[in-house]
Amino acid sequence: MLRARASTVRTEHLPRVAQPGLWTSMIPKFMRPSPVRAESWRTWMAKDWNPATIFIALGLLVGSNAINMLILRKDIADFSRKADAKIALLREVVEKIQAGEKVDVERILGSGKEKEEGEWEEMLKEIEEEDRTSRKRRKAVAEAKETAEITKAKSIAGTVEPTKPEPTVVPEEKRTAIGFY
Repeated sequence: MLRARASTVRTEHLPRVAQPGLWTSMIPKFMRPSPVRAESWRTWMAKDWNPATIFIALGLLVGSNAINMLILRKDIADFSRKADAKIALLREVVEKIQAGEKVDVERILGSGKEKEEGEWEEMLKEIEEEDRTSRKRRKAVAEAKETAEITKAKSIAGTVEPTKPEPTVVPEEKRTAIGFY
């Protein structure tokens, strides 16, 4: 009777160049197909977490936020520097015009050059947006201050009763110093 045998091919008798292990070792580890995982997903998830994992995650989060803050500070400093330079240039042109000097405004301010005109437009839009937000902020602060003054005046006049804390009921056996023992 013929039986089917599972035969494995041995490569030991082959020359080293023909052995598959040589060619497998030439492929970087990260590009090789991963071997079958010995443990299942459930057993891997059942393991205890490393307590440092939370601190690592928080460190990454805080670090990335710190980097973003540094980038924002740099961007704000660049914007302020550019805006100050443009304002100084405008101030210089206005002073020359007021002094009666002939000034080629188009040449100085970059009229006709798309790049410089785009920079001026962008800067003016940013200044207008910043001005709008600061106005809104000042208006909100003024309204809050006004409502605080009104409520203070009403409480002084006696029309509004100040809020009293609600009395708490403490059971007889708990009338000792809390957390003493």
